[in-house]
Amino acid sequence: TDKVRSVVFAPHGRYLASASSDRSIIVWKVSPDAPWQVRYRLVGHTDGVWGLAFSPNGSLLASASWDGQIRLWNMESGDKVATLRGHRGPVLSVLFVSDSLLLSGSLDKSIRLWNVRSGQELDAFMVHNGAVYSLALSSDRRFLVSGSADKTIRIQEFRKISSPMDSLGWRDYRTVFKAYLSGLPFRLVGMNLVEESSPHYFTPVNGYRFPEEGRFSWLRKPRPMNLEPVEWVLKTGEEIERD
Repeated sequence: TDKVRSVVFAPHGRYLASASSDRSIIVWKVSPDAPWQVRYRLVGHTDGVWGLAFSPNGSLLASASWDGQIRLWNMESGDKVATLRGHRGPVLSVLFVSDSLLLSGSLDKSIRLWNVRSGQELDAFMVHNGAVYSLALSSDRRFLVSGSADKTIRIQEFRKISSPMDSLGWRDYRTVFKAYLSGLPFRLVGMNLVEESSPHYFTPVNGYRFPEEGRFSWLRKPRPMNLEPVEWVLKTGEEIERD
């Protein structure tokens, strides 16, 4: 019932989400043979919604609002998962880096990095002299580009801004546990889970760390490798590049 500020397709292409100044978000079910139907009408923001972003796996939708909040929505149920607060002004743009990392830009001139699994703000930095209206990340996640009301486009190396490591969610612990039982020689270095000798496996050095010191400390004792081939339970380096 008001200006539509943002539209975005889910990665799998089955949904389209639209954000409006009427404070609502509509998730449409995409159909090639019939009119697109409303799947969810997401309400909760107290001011207009300016930006939207789907997580790479399509399970979460992030919304940026003039009310200064970022909301996360579960696309299986349409329920709100979390509210992220930290910006000192309206939030204008959101961008997923991975399934667990989110970037946001605001009228407060800052760009912030969030862990969506814990709801924690990981970093905040200012490179603009005006509101940050848009964000983009290169496909190799090397460059972060931001567009601002200060009439500039800023290009930064994302890896220099903040560590690229994501925090492990509870589902990831199952994967790590399965790999551990399979005999992969892991060890803990501080909060990082390091894979010792097999370069074919996606390891926390490349992307994961424990969110709490001492969690799963029993992994400090590495198990011997099994003679049988290990099931591919973790991502390979090649898959990392595709992500």
